[in-house]
Amino acid sequence: MRLIRIPDAEDGDSLPELVDFPPDKVPEYAILSHRWGAPADEVLFEDMTQPERHRKENLPAKKGYEKLQYSYKQALQHRLSYIWIDTCCIDKSSSAELSEAINSMYAWYRDATVCYVYLDDVATELDSQDGTIEDMQTLWVTRGWTLQELLAPSNVMFYSANWAYLGTKYSLSSILAKMTGINEDFLIGRKPVRAASVATRMSWAAHRKTTRPEDMAYCLMGIFLVNMPMLYGEGARAFLRLQEEIMKACDDHSLFAWVDEAASRDSYHGLLAKHPGLFNSSAQIFPYQEGETREPYSMTNRGLRIELHLALVQEGTQIYAAALDCPTPLRLENLQYLTIILKKLSGVSNQYARVQAMHLGQIGHEKRGKLETIYVRQDALIPDPTGIYPLHVFCFPSHGEIRAAKEYQVRDMFSSGERVMTPKLLEMGGLSAAQWHERSQVYEIIHKVDQGIICVLYIGWKHSEDFLILVGYRPHQQLGFCIVDPHAHNIDIWSQQSSTSYESSFPSMLTPFFWPRPMGSRQLFGRNLIHVIEETSVEGVIKCHLIDITIERK
Repeated sequence: MRLIRIPDAEDGDSLPELVDFPPDKVPEYAILSHRWGAPADEVLFEDMTQPERHRKENLPAKKGYEKLQYSYKQALQHRLSYIWIDTCCIDKSSSAELSEAINSMYAWYRDATVCYVYLDDVATELDSQDGTIEDMQTLWVTRGWTLQELLAPSNVMFYSANWAYLGTKYSLSSILAKMTGINEDFLIGRKPVRAASVATRMSWAAHRKTTRPEDMAYCLMGIFLVNMPMLYGEGARAFLRLQEEIMKACDDHSLFAWVDEAASRDSYHGLLAKHPGLFNSSAQIFPYQEGETREPYSMTNRGLRIELHLALVQEGTQIYAAALDCPTPLRLENLQYLTIILKKLSGVSNQYARVQAMHLGQIGHEKRGKLETIYVRQDALIPDPTGIYPLHVFCFPSHGEIRAAKEYQVRDMFSSGERVMTPKLLEMGGLSAAQWHERSQVYEIIHKVDQGIICVLYIGWKHSEDFLILVGYRPHQQLGFCIVDPHAHNIDIWSQQSSTSYESSFPSMLTPFFWPRPMGSRQLFGRNLIHVIEETSVEGVIKCHLIDITIERK
């Protein structure tokens, strides 16, 4: 640990200097808690390591120099020869030293003989007996790092902008409790911080901010008694890592009891919050002390593996109420459990995502449902319908299903795929049941890079106006269609119609005539403007295509 040695009267004109101590040789020391100003105004590590002559000339010009001088003065009055100050005791050019300091900081504040809190935005003295919350408004309570600086040390003394003494953490505890939302028992140490639930501790940081997004996680490590490496640049991922570390240390379900009031009803979420602000309303949530025996939960490549009681919300849906092992606040006598809503992800085995994250629910003990092992995806993305999938299902119009000015019909259909019946598709949960149920021409295709023509639709009204719609893959795996005149190319449809099988080699015979255009476009054939539309959905590894045809007479 690196401390500043404060010269006393016997040292004459000597300047404070940095001294390194091994962990077992650290002397008693004071520590400073404050809000940083602009880096150019603060006395930094680089300034403290300059030659003494340069320090005498340059340091007094810095705005933060006076803050250090008063800190030295207070420490000497308490007969302390050493002090730790974050601006100048850490070599931030060394990532290894910075990581060690951040992981050790909670312990350093806890082990300090006294912590001086300098409130540069509180200008007047405060009568701690008659003071009110309005008397001590300060941005110090809004910063992320100052949370551990308030909780860790047992002896905390507050000073105003002109270094007037305001009081101690004990004498100001009621004011501080109102300003921070932290129960006085935890503030003054009647209860250890670790006795507060995860949700409660998260709520203490809900309204705090840090300059860098990663620090919103790093400043909470000591609060949760965990350690992890610093990875500046990872952004919000740092807070997810923090929660993963918390899961390794405890099985407190209140970690999952957060609310995102801005979330849409159907948006997908994981079990872990994206920011401590989502615990704003969770201060009163805590876990049951003695729950049933369960397997430890852990993060896997399929999502967070966890055992939860699941109760189906409504028949015919994949929506479940998952009971957390936490009582409903203020209703402890009814043995109610807090719930979150999970949706089972179709096409994948036993994977879920949280939905309706804008609120928490409750459920009785007897209605919690069966205890199941599930996986909850942290980033459950909606499948990309433009991707490449191994299995495709096509649903084409049947007889009488073409929207046209005249009575055009699908006279026949030929496909190289395997025809499948509607129930199989409904089990996959693809497009709406009504859409699938109305159609009988449904084909299952194993995707190939050179698939070419998937299906040929024989459309007709009068014999002279018959034509074929060829549907298949264009270059770069994009589905397309084209219109072919069978009479102009001497294509023998009638021999194909005599076949009793829907699986035919006929489509491949038409490859020379297949010059597709994108789905959704229009093609003029004679006096007919033909519009072919594709609607897609993805269910696991299956891509479903619903094909519609509109014919306009010009």
